[in-house]
Amino acid sequence: MLQHQGNRIAQMVAGADLPDDDRTLQDFCFHAPADDRPRPDDAAGAALLALLDRELLPSFAWNGPWLQALAEAGKGKPPPRRLCWAADGAILLAPHRTETGWGGFLIAEARAAGQVLAFADERGAEITLAVPADVVPPRSFAAARGGAELALVASRENCR
Repeated sequence: MLQHQGNRIAQMVAGADLPDDDRTLQDFCFHAPADDRPRPDDAAGAALLALLDRELLPSFAWNGPWLQALAEAGKGKPPPRRLCWAADGAILLAPHRTETGWGGFLIAEARAAGQVLAFADERGAEITLAVPADVVPPRSFAAARGGAELALVASRENCR
């Protein structure tokens, strides 16, 4: 029975209009061994769980394949000092300073891609970051990317 359902799923995906991005049919495999899937880092997962606990996670970040993977990665781990930088349409989990801005696990809506946005952390510090244009594949509502880097445009205070 399970194999029969797997064949029906494969047939549906094979006939689907896949976006012109770097996804392959492997990305749609429901039976892939857990060890073969990319794992988000523990800090991003712990930040997500802390934001969920405080009811601060934006609604666009709730629906996606990244949610379960992040929750599993953060289970039992201490949250980072700064949980996130959040903007209208984008959130950078477990942000850390880089040479050109801030890095972390980015979840963004399509409307945020390629935009310069005002971000704030959970304590009220504010900065302006440039969201990469290629973060959300064509015809997608939202996407997530581990290891994302956002260029710092402006900072209102010393954010460490």
